[in-house]
Amino acid sequence: MEAKEARLSLSRRARPLGHHLIRTEEKRRESEQAKAEYQGALKGKEDALETLLKAREKAGEIPALETESRNLRERRPLLLEALQEEETLRRNLRETGETEEAILELNKKKELGEQKFREKEKEIEKLRTLAEQTGELDRRWEKERAYKDALVELKKLILQAESENFEKAAAAERIKNLEERREELERRGPVLMEELRRLQEEKQAREKADMASHLAAGLKPGEPCPVCGSLDHPLPAAETPLFDMTQRLESLEGSIRDAGNSLAALREELQSRLREEKRRDERLDGILKAAKTAAPEDPAFAPWLAGESPPPSGEETARRLESHIADLNELSRRRGEAIKAGNLIPGLYREREALEKLRGEIERDLAALLEKRRNLAAAAEELRQKRGRLLPEADFPGGGKNAKEALKYLEKRLGETERLIEEYREVREKAGRDLAAAEAGENAARLKLEEGEKQRDEAAAALENALKDSPFPSADALREAVLDGGEEAVLEEEITRWKEDRSRLLSLGEELKNQLQGLRAETSGMEGSAKDAALGLETLRAGQEEAEAERDRAQRELSALERDWEALKNARERHETLTKTSARLNALADDLSGKNPRKRPFDSWLLSQYLAEVAAFASIRLEKMSEYRYSLLLESGREGGRGYTGLDLAVFDAHTGRTRPCATLS
Repeated sequence: MEAKEARLSLSRRARPLGHHLIRTEEKRRESEQAKAEYQGALKGKEDALETLLKAREKAGEIPALETESRNLRERRPLLLEALQEEETLRRNLRETGETEEAILELNKKKELGEQKFREKEKEIEKLRTLAEQTGELDRRWEKERAYKDALVELKKLILQAESENFEKAAAAERIKNLEERREELERRGPVLMEELRRLQEEKQAREKADMASHLAAGLKPGEPCPVCGSLDHPLPAAETPLFDMTQRLESLEGSIRDAGNSLAALREELQSRLREEKRRDERLDGILKAAKTAAPEDPAFAPWLAGESPPPSGEETARRLESHIADLNELSRRRGEAIKAGNLIPGLYREREALEKLRGEIERDLAALLEKRRNLAAAAEELRQKRGRLLPEADFPGGGKNAKEALKYLEKRLGETERLIEEYREVREKAGRDLAAAEAGENAARLKLEEGEKQRDEAAAALENALKDSPFPSADALREAVLDGGEEAVLEEEITRWKEDRSRLLSLGEELKNQLQGLRAETSGMEGSAKDAALGLETLRAGQEEAEAERDRAQRELSALERDWEALKNARERHETLTKTSARLNALADDLSGKNPRKRPFDSWLLSQYLAEVAAFASIRLEKMSEYRYSLLLESGREGGRGYTGLDLAVFDAHTGRTRPCATLS
């Protein structure tokens, strides 16, 4: 610490001479900087002189560039005229191209018109052939229609005959059952009569037996029998059980009467059935005769009409009728087409005449366009020759193939020439100015160097004079003795702190000595103080435990809050997911409820599918009923507007080719 105090004292003694060191260093650095600036000024002067020589060399090209600029300016009017001619040529070529396109378009129209004309000719020929068949088709249609009407009547009679035959078979079965019941009742009558006779005899026998048993019951020993007069009664008649024979006889007599009534009723019903069967046979014969009369002339019915085979069945007749209706519908379609063809032929003739007129107009326009194309070609050739005279390619080897490019090249070259002339002049003038500035800078740098060296020498002399009267032998010793301001402050603070610590330790030693003497005096009262200290220690431990418990409770609450925060984040994510799902479900619900572009609810769409299937099956039945004239179509309601769309059925009429509501059917 004494060395540090000596070092601090030496630095404070050298501090008054420090400004000589600082001034000497500053003047030395300024002299070196002035010397460097002087050398830079000399180098700048040499560079400026070299640049001026190069600029003068480049400026020697200015006369040639001025001559080229004059030549380019003289050529500009020719190029402008050539540019106007080229613009005229481009308009000519553009018009020629448009004419070519118009010619191609007219040729296409001409070919298309000729194709349409040929198609019209073919269509007229086809329709004429078809229209010529109208009379024959009318006769065939009338004949086939009469045949169909006959088949319809025959089918009705055949079905009536089959119905009569079916009822006849059922009636025969009923007559057979009646005859069997009659025979059974006729067989049962004698049996019942024999049973009645047997029961009557048994009743008489029972009555006699009952009289004997009544007499035997009145016999007494020693008294005579009222019948034989005997006094002895060795074997009296025993009492026999009695039955209600009268009721049995009455029941049997009722059965006989019922059987007789039933037999009479059966005979009457049988006679009625036989009379009805006879009338049915007569009706059936009438129906078959009417069927033969109504039957159309057809080889298929010849064996039946000749009596060689049974009549055709209703199913066979229905199939034949259905097939004939299909043929009749086809014939009706062909007849309608023939009539329609006859109606269309005049319009087609008019269309053919219009096509012939259009073809003539196209040929006139095409001839005019061809003449225009020849004129444009001649004008274009003349413009090319004039352009060749105005724009010789040898004069513009890099100027392109047209006046626009040549003019662009000329303007570019003229701009470059004038820019080079201006640039060379500016470079030459700037190089002269830079050389004059470099010379002035060199003079100023030389004066500054001389002044700096003079001030450096004066500062060194002043430092030597100051060292003569000081304890420092040289400038280096002075420089080593002087401490930096921060180092000196740190060293001074360290010495001051050491002194303060030493004073505090001396005072503390004295206090410890005094405390030691007091502790020795209080040794006897240490026991009571130990107990108080133990109690205080227990109190502190209890407080520590409470503090630890409070700390644990705070940690638990913190954990609960962290869990709640995680739950809140999960709830937010779940809410976002549910919001997106809800939006999709709401959109689906809107579509299903009818809030869609077609404005049709889902249940209406589903019902439309079912209704379409029902309409398809019903249409088959309606086509057969209407001889394939009418068919059902599913007609959707309006789309758009404010309300929802509905469903309805419509009828398609094959004869008219139109659709109309079902309510219009009769």
